[in-house]
Amino acid sequence: MILRIAWLICLVAVIVGSLLPAESAPMRALDKLAINDKVQHLLACRTVALLIVLAPTLGVFLEYGQLYSPGRSFDVRDMLANAAGVGIGAAIGLALRRFLPGTGGPSQTPQPVSNGVVREELT
Repeated sequence: MILRIAWLICLVAVIVGSLLPAESAPMRALDKLAINDKVQHLLACRTVALLIVLAPTLGVFLEYGQLYSPGRSFDVRDMLANAAGVGIGAAIGLALRRFLPGTGGPSQTPQPVSNGVVREELT
């Protein structure tokens, strides 16, 4: 449940951040960090992708939405950065699933018993 709430917060932050006018206070504050725009896209979508794989579609729609947000612009390279972030995030998320309880990692796979019967191991 906590991961779902965290994902929703990240998703809302990415959507709002992608559509805020360029001269809004949060966007000006983000500009002061001097982080490349493409890196911001990559990191934002990577974060969302740790928990969902549909983020490339979201990134495409958000880029089109920026056509209607003052001071923002549509950029195919941003879409590519979004997709790269999703790919990296998905890879990290899949790798982490192996070590997190309750996510289908090794502790939840059936284990063979000495007599050849497979049993479910409860954690």
